[in-house]
Amino acid sequence: MSPAIRFVLVRPRRSGNVGAIARVLACFPVAELVLVRPRARIGTTAARRAVRGVDVLDRRREVASFAEAVAGCVRIVGTIGRMHGGREPVVAVRSSAAGIVAAACSGPVAVVFGPEDHGLSRAEIGLCHELATIPTGRDEESLNLSHAAAIFAYEILLAADDPAPLAALPPRGRRRERLDAEAEPPTAEEREALVSHVGEALAAIGYLKAQRPARSLAEIRKLLDRVAPTRREVRLVRGIARRTLGALARGLRGRAPTRS
Repeated sequence: MSPAIRFVLVRPRRSGNVGAIARVLACFPVAELVLVRPRARIGTTAARRAVRGVDVLDRRREVASFAEAVAGCVRIVGTIGRMHGGREPVVAVRSSAAGIVAAACSGPVAVVFGPEDHGLSRAEIGLCHELATIPTGRDEESLNLSHAAAIFAYEILLAADDPAPLAALPPRGRRRERLDAEAEPPTAEEREALVSHVGEALAAIGYLKAQRPARSLAEIRKLLDRVAPTRREVRLVRGIARRTLGALARGLRGRAPTRS
């Protein structure tokens, strides 16, 4: 059985916050705890803050990269403390929680929290499918990391009519029959593979040379977020991109060399 929702802490700075979040997740058993390159040793301070959540703390996973933390997820929700000035839309936690619950019926969902001092990087934000925030009474205020995690966990629990299915998903081969595998949302890796293939095809026809490559690929990711393609549709577009690259390669091989 694999947890349907992951609370991912990216480069957490204080072990006490990690312990406090473990305590929160023990009260709201809907998630596992994943740490990306923690900057503090997770030891006695974290255990003291965890109280009855020590078992959650002990079961945590520590990984080396953002990609590893969200591997297999069908939805990635990035959390931000305040409006970051970017062009990406930001939703309130309550609206986001309803989408998290809905997506968790199809596969794992990652709720990602950035470091206490500066939050998620722009690159990490770009890999999220949605950005969510907790509205506060003052524009310049942000919440403590563990407080923010507690609010997200509480809103997710409220959004679920029955929280039991959120605690764990059945093994992949025994998903509920009503969910057609072809109609399921793609995983984070499948989405990124699509972006990569489309980017290669656009570069091969010279489009990315005239544009800003990073910005163009970011726009493609945003388009995927709005369209919400199925796994079948992702494979279809990847196939088109591969065929395009193959046709271009064959055309270049068959072209006679030019004479100067």
